[in-house]
Amino acid sequence: MTTFRNIAILFIFNIIYYIDSKTTDVDLERNSQYITEKKDVIPIIYVNGSYYEIGFNIGFYFQNIIKDFLAKYEPLKRFELAAETAIGKDNYKKCLDVTKLYFPQYIYELQGIADGAKVEFKKLFLVHMDEIIMTNNGNYEEFKKKSNLEISTILVNYKEGKLIGYSVDVHKDTINHYYIVHAHIIPTTDDPSGVFKAREEKWTSLTYAGMLSGYLGGFNYHGLVYIIQNSLPKENFTSKIPHVFFTRALLASQNDVTEIEEILKNYKYGTANNFFVQFGFINKDTTFLYECNVTSQQNLTTSAVSTIQHVEKSETIIHTNKLNTTGLCNRFFEQCLMNWTDKETEFKTCKKGQTKNFQYVKEKLGNTNNPINTMISSIFDFNQMTWTIWRRNPKLYSPIFLLPLKYKDTFSPILNNN
Repeated sequence: MTTFRNIAILFIFNIIYYIDSKTTDVDLERNSQYITEKKDVIPIIYVNGSYYEIGFNIGFYFQNIIKDFLAKYEPLKRFELAAETAIGKDNYKKCLDVTKLYFPQYIYELQGIADGAKVEFKKLFLVHMDEIIMTNNGNYEEFKKKSNLEISTILVNYKEGKLIGYSVDVHKDTINHYYIVHAHIIPTTDDPSGVFKAREEKWTSLTYAGMLSGYLGGFNYHGLVYIIQNSLPKENFTSKIPHVFFTRALLASQNDVTEIEEILKNYKYGTANNFFVQFGFINKDTTFLYECNVTSQQNLTTSAVSTIQHVEKSETIIHTNKLNTTGLCNRFFEQCLMNWTDKETEFKTCKKGQTKNFQYVKEKLGNTNNPINTMISSIFDFNQMTWTIWRRNPKLYSPIFLLPLKYKDTFSPILNNN
């Protein structure tokens, strides 16, 4: 009954979204303004099956959101033009080939999304490649200025609260293009398995429309909770794997620091993009939270993973999307890259010994003079084992919903605990 209810809600939401996205000559200006405004809606899908089945059902039920995102996402137009050049075609082929060798099951999942949504696979893979397609191909420096370092975080590890608070900032044209996926993947003999072996997976993730889950973080059955941030490099390298596939693989990880490090290092190819990971565990007796940088290396066959830092008791860590992840000195990243929001000023007041509980983190996330491009604000609470999400300013509004960080209320026990 629960599954039927959620599918019915998704079906109704999709119809509403489709009608919302339709415009006429008379209503064009009014509707265009409405579509780009924040909506107090976060659609959720509960889905079981193989990798392809998971992808297909996500694509099918969210096809209107996915199509609308692809139509509005301005960088995709530049990616498609770049992909038609000789260099772009070579970049695309190299990137797709190595990803298929390492993560074929996730390529299969992405193909399912494309088929379900009735969109071109190439468009979706270009969105996953992001700036990689621009390598040695066009004005990459100009592209970086227009790019989007989406997530700002506050990590708190106190007796009063063990928390990861974060906000997601996006271009206004894509502010409503996302959903939450609850997935239980049971591989079949038809599912391919590469260097990273296919396995049973059970996880929950906030997901951009048309993209693999994991890019906006999430949590899984084994107790891993994580969030990632982009970090634009000075240059990208082809013949490596887009970092979105690494963040997807984290959803399949056990609650083990060693395995997480192995996924991020990717012994054979390495990441094509730079990114930053912050994580913790809910089913493990540990007092720590963790963070590390993951960077691309041109002539080596692994990613460079910095020493995984422990966020100790009575410690507060910040990372804002205006700051460059070039070092861990005092845990503040001082080289400004962009002027997207004013979060840097507010977050830097989170000094050691000051931030202690859920309420304080909520207020910090809400203290902004430029909230229009904030897609969501959210807090993972390790003590209460909850995930709270706000669609609007958390200092002024109630959360849109709260999810437990456990699966016994949602799924039957996992088939294989190994």
